[in-house]
Amino acid sequence: MKILIVSQYFWPEYFRVNDLVEELKLKKDVEIEILTSYPNYPLGEVYEEFKKNPKAFSVYKNCKIYRVPQISRGKGSLTMLTLNYLTFLFSSLAFSFFGLRKKKYDYVFTVATSPIIVALTSILIAKFSKSKHVLWVLDLWPNVLHDLNIFKKKTFIYRLFEKIVIFIYKRTDIILCQSLTYKRNINQLNNSFYKKTIYFPSWPESTQKNTFQSFEKDMEIFSKTKFNIIFTGNIGDAQNFGSVIEIIKITKEEINWIVAGEGRRFSMLLSEKKKNSLKNLKLLGLLKFEELKKYVMHSDALLISLKPGEAFDATIPGKFQTYLNYNKKIIGLVGGEVNDIINKYNIGIATREKSPEKVKKLIIDYLSKDHDTNKFNKSVTILNKIFSKERNINKLLNYFKLLIKTKKIFLKYLSDAKKIKFNGNFVISAFNLAFLGAYAENKILINNNFYIWPDGYYFKKISKLNLDKLPGRKLLNDLYLPDEIKEIIVLGNLSLRGRKYLEKKFNKKIVNIELPYGDLKDFKKKVPEFDNKQICFITLPTPKQEILANYIQENQKYFKLFCFGAAINMASGEERPLPSFLEKIFFAETIWRLQYETLRRTRRLLNSFTSYLKGKKKNMYINFIFKKIDEE
Repeated sequence: MKILIVSQYFWPEYFRVNDLVEELKLKKDVEIEILTSYPNYPLGEVYEEFKKNPKAFSVYKNCKIYRVPQISRGKGSLTMLTLNYLTFLFSSLAFSFFGLRKKKYDYVFTVATSPIIVALTSILIAKFSKSKHVLWVLDLWPNVLHDLNIFKKKTFIYRLFEKIVIFIYKRTDIILCQSLTYKRNINQLNNSFYKKTIYFPSWPESTQKNTFQSFEKDMEIFSKTKFNIIFTGNIGDAQNFGSVIEIIKITKEEINWIVAGEGRRFSMLLSEKKKNSLKNLKLLGLLKFEELKKYVMHSDALLISLKPGEAFDATIPGKFQTYLNYNKKIIGLVGGEVNDIINKYNIGIATREKSPEKVKKLIIDYLSKDHDTNKFNKSVTILNKIFSKERNINKLLNYFKLLIKTKKIFLKYLSDAKKIKFNGNFVISAFNLAFLGAYAENKILINNNFYIWPDGYYFKKISKLNLDKLPGRKLLNDLYLPDEIKEIIVLGNLSLRGRKYLEKKFNKKIVNIELPYGDLKDFKKKVPEFDNKQICFITLPTPKQEILANYIQENQKYFKLFCFGAAINMASGEERPLPSFLEKIFFAETIWRLQYETLRRTRRLLNSFTSYLKGKKKNMYINFIFKKIDEE
């Protein structure tokens, strides 16, 4: 297995991609090359050691490194960062075209720290080498641009970045998401992304850390009368130190704040410390790992902070996993997923409270209390297993193997409404031409909760099973709902006649939520939160109803979804059903239904058939394995 890793940052800079390379190299038959640039992070100047002897940095763990020039970050101004990003992109694209065009790789792996446009280089190489492209998303773009107040969402440049990001995702075979929220956000951009997004969190930092600057400090920086809270890592806009400094100012008597790190906002901290005589703020600068660890182990708690915003709330910063490794209480001035984890597992306290006074009270109250040490240690152990480097990289290798193997796709079908089990979650849809066309366009998500019913000729053709057609209206007529189901939600159109039919048949409460004309972005605003006593009939055409079903099952705990389309209209008599003596005639149902909304349905039929043929040409249906629902 030959892998090219494309990353703007690499050893001797410290990023987790270094650990990834080391771990992959332990596996048999794995050959790795790296395309990166000149090391200059975080201080913004190319390392002196590299300048003196660049050849010494051309191999890492027996892996060949290609380095291309870039303009260094400097002090991290927006102009310098933009030049840094763009020069690396253009240099790597040029080098790839002339230097790597004839190379052969199985995988091109992009480490997508900001900005994600580095993946354009990987896409070019993957095209030349006919390899699979794997993208590790570590910053949510373009959302992060909005959260940093660089561009507003409605601006042309923001929308352009959004199109570029979608272009990149479409040309990626596996999208590794550093948080579950990333995964949900990416899936919402395009339904076809569901099949390739994978939760792949970061892991605690290795104890081997290479930096070229050390600060010798003594233990006098710790207070014996105050709580000692340490922050480690990058000090930039994302870390929200503008708000943190306000809390530092009002906790002079209670908390001793120790900051170990560097970044573009370090000078702001220096200025505020001097201006406000903040003796309770100690600035250590950048430390070697072993020296940093000494300070951390003497602290009462560790601080993690992020600006509020969609991208930052979705992010799990790499330092979070490292903090877990220290087995220390965590103070989180964060929202979103990190906030949820800290509070759910009781490993500290997390808040998005804006008032410095209220934050002060929360922190001091929390640190003043005695906490159950055994419960805390158990939670940290569980989280360390979730974020285990070995576990997640082994999972990654399994996905690599799946990409190059023919993957069987199990389709569970039912031919009898009585076989439906209402004690769990499910999505049920018709297997027909529209289904196959939508599947070919990657608009249908098949998983363990997904079931089909045989809806005619194309089921027989693909499955090779001699089963009679089960029209949606018959499935609905035969459907029996147990007593524990109290309510039916109908998403989409429901006529008065259809409502009366459902009320008479099921004797349940019927709630109709009409959906606006449009797509998922419009629909999802109308979707309620389901409970285990409700079922849902979706009356949209395929694939819109399946796309909506995908969204619901990705975002809700309970779902019992029937993608019925026009079945309610036909079962209620709103539309005349196909006469029973014509049911076994090929294409009769399709022709019959064209008498209603003829133009729209004809257009949809042609689109479905065209997409079906594309899928057939790509052999997309040969891996279907059909399994009867009661054989599970």
